Amino acid sequence: MSEAKYDVLAIGNAIFDVLVRTDEKFLSRHGMTKGGMALIDETRAASIYREMRNAHDWGRQFPETLDAAALDKLASLPPREMRRSIQSAFGNAKLAGRSEVGADDIHDTRAGRKNRIGF
Repeated sequence: MSEAKYDVLAIGNAIFDVLVRTDEKFLSRHGMTKGGMALIDETRAASIYREMRNAHDWGRQFPETLDAAALDKLASLPPREMRRSIQSAFGNAKLAGRSEVGADDIHDTRAGRKNRIGF
């Protein structure tokens, strides 16, 4: 049996953007500029998210994280549909009088849409 040989090796971290509506004071407090980019560590990200969440009434109404079943269902959706689905899920839970999003609240928003034809 021959040994495996690799031509490519990749080591790195995931990079993703977070788009939010905020004010100049928030940006200034965190040393950010409009349209800018910053590479941050997990501790700083958690601090920023905590401040954003606590600044809004909706942030105190739901737990910080979803349960495993809800996360699994959300992860099964294409990235472009995740945002729309999670927003709808929060609304579904709120309308049902619950303060936690469950897997049943997450729906594939593409269901029922007509497929595009042509170009």
